[in-house]
Amino acid sequence: MKKSIGLVFLVACLISGGTAHADSREDTLIAAAASGDAKKVAWYVGEDVNINCHGQNETTPLIEAAKNGREDIVKYLLSHYASVNLDDKDNVSAMMYAAKNGYTGIVGDLLSAGANKSAQDIRGYTALIYAAEGGNSDTVKLLLDKGADPNQRCTSTDTALTIAIQGKDAGLVQLLLSKGADPNTKLTEGTFYGRHGDRSGNDGITALMRAVQSGSIDIVQLLLDKGAKVNEVTTTNDTALSYAVAGGHKDIADLLRSKGAK
Repeated sequence: MKKSIGLVFLVACLISGGTAHADSREDTLIAAAASGDAKKVAWYVGEDVNINCHGQNETTPLIEAAKNGREDIVKYLLSHYASVNLDDKDNVSAMMYAAKNGYTGIVGDLLSAGANKSAQDIRGYTALIYAAEGGNSDTVKLLLDKGADPNQRCTSTDTALTIAIQGKDAGLVQLLLSKGADPNTKLTEGTFYGRHGDRSGNDGITALMRAVQSGSIDIVQLLLDKGAKVNEVTTTNDTALSYAVAGGHKDIADLLRSKGAK
């Protein structure tokens, strides 16, 4: 009988694709951190359950607490020496999740605990890029004030600025430009445009061209005020002006011409 029970347990482990443990205390700790159950988290930590345990998708208690906005749990875990820079199967860290979801207080807690501002996930996204994509201005400002690089690129060569431009967030664009984002940044051939991953297949598209494509004259003006070059040319001989004309953005085309666009 004992042999049969052991065999069943082994088969279950193999089916689950992971290493089995005798109980589910680690999974319970992770779930408690996600739900904000402070008493349960404290009890399991007090019972010496590994505070840096990994559950499904390689997530940890700290990652789950940060992802779900459980700032009290985050503070507790950090005070008990949770590792701040662990990440999940997609290399997304606790701070990236907090930045993505606009939990600025948690981002601050993680930064104070030594979170890596330059860490990148499998797409090359940083906490700053996640915050920009989510339109989370307060989080963006905090990260920039703490030294995050506004010009760090992800694998598609987008930066926080080009992501903010695609989101048509003029306030966020202005913030990034004021903190050193390059108004003349260029994207390379075969990059992804927009949140749905449409390929541009064009080398040399600039932040200004992205703004023109978005149809936001306010963002175009912000970039021009910061010194964006109006006559840059892509590998397919497109310019900011040609994009404006093709997109039917007459007001933007007139503005570009007033700045010397040809």
